[in-house]
Amino acid sequence: MESLKAGFRLCKPKDAYKDKDLMLAGLPWGILQYQSLRIPVFFKREGKEELQPQHFVRVSAYCHLIETQENGAQAPYGVVLFADNYNVQIVPNHEYAKDTFRQGCACVTNWRRRLSKTQMTSQNGRRRAVQGMPPRRARNHAH
Repeated sequence: MESLKAGFRLCKPKDAYKDKDLMLAGLPWGILQYQSLRIPVFFKREGKEELQPQHFVRVSAYCHLIETQENGAQAPYGVVLFADNYNVQIVPNHEYAKDTFRQGCACVTNWRRRLSKTQMTSQNGRRRAVQGMPPRRARNHAH
């Protein structure tokens, strides 16, 4: 890799990075390091050399974890390696990506809070959420 010639070194983290507040953990395949720069690297194993939304989210998540867990680290982009060949794609972690990631995390956190407050009850051996949800018969005959 050219980046290794530019003074970067490839490190393989042993443990996942964790953000307990977001209940998020991730372990990139490797991290390119140069001074305070940390560039997460992961493989896209199958399919076309076309990134999907989940790949952009994955880069943002890795960058967030690195920046919050390594004091002073900067993760401005990630690298996606395609397993079938030697091609790579650089994915910037710009402000729009960071904002989108934060909004997604806020939605998931809100959903988890609401779910944890929901009471569960058993009806005919099945569990169902009861907070704000009418019984099954009332829902089916509401039309």
